[in-house]
Amino acid sequence: MHYDALRTFVTVVEEKNFTRAAEHLFISQPSVSLLIKNLEKEFATTLLIRSPQEVRITPTGEMLYRKAKQILALYEQAHADISDHHHIVKGTLWIAASFTIGEQIIPQVITQLKQQYPQLQIHVKIANTADVIHDITHFTAEIGVIEGETAQTNLTTIPFMQDELLVVASPSLTVSSLYDAHWLIREEGSGTHEFVKQALYENDITPMSFITVGSNQGIKESVMAGLGVSILSKTVVKREIEAGLLIEIPWHHKPLIRSFSYVYESHIAQKRSVQAFVELLNDFSYA
Repeated sequence: MHYDALRTFVTVVEEKNFTRAAEHLFISQPSVSLLIKNLEKEFATTLLIRSPQEVRITPTGEMLYRKAKQILALYEQAHADISDHHHIVKGTLWIAASFTIGEQIIPQVITQLKQQYPQLQIHVKIANTADVIHDITHFTAEIGVIEGETAQTNLTTIPFMQDELLVVASPSLTVSSLYDAHWLIREEGSGTHEFVKQALYENDITPMSFITVGSNQGIKESVMAGLGVSILSKTVVKREIEAGLLIEIPWHHKPLIRSFSYVYESHIAQKRSVQAFVELLNDFSYA
């Protein structure tokens, strides 16, 4: 069946290895090789270049990979639509979420989703906003959840809640002003990085230096250790402020408010598992 061949091809491309693809699909390696060989014969082209070290995709293989991801998504959507006809949400949902949302909100939403739809298989990838958008446009995720919005006009982007950010520091830190502090910020490509740099620029704040850290948890731990100050989502630092491990520094400027949004390709909007996930996001309230 073409579905099996396309699914096998996509898995080999993503695993970059025939053996791992076979293990992932629970079939033999010769079966994987045969399915790929038949695809190459059908399209009269070389899709993959094999070597002892890795499997590389050819330009025509890249073309087929993109189309195959769409075909597989539509196939799963058809399954989901038929299941929905019988009031069942199952299959697989692929989610990509930026760090703040992935660490603070997605676990609660996924818990509710699994309680309502125990047959649904869920895969969550946590990455920065730029990588989330990349996953959506390259069909390795069906829905993304990001801070702010995206400039990608071919994607549907819908805000679902407001996020308040706070300026925080260790209680032991002594600086005369925000200008004299070392500022800890996320890496480029992170939605929080762009928000913080813009907030500082708009208010003519030029820090002593920037220290880039690749995760919210890393920034939080560094701030608690007295390394400097940062702007983080209230959802990230609420417990530490309540416990006295961090203090909120007054911000006498425009409130630090941004949107959390979900984003997807238009063709995926009717998939029932995506709709169920979106319904929970729209109803979400951070406690």
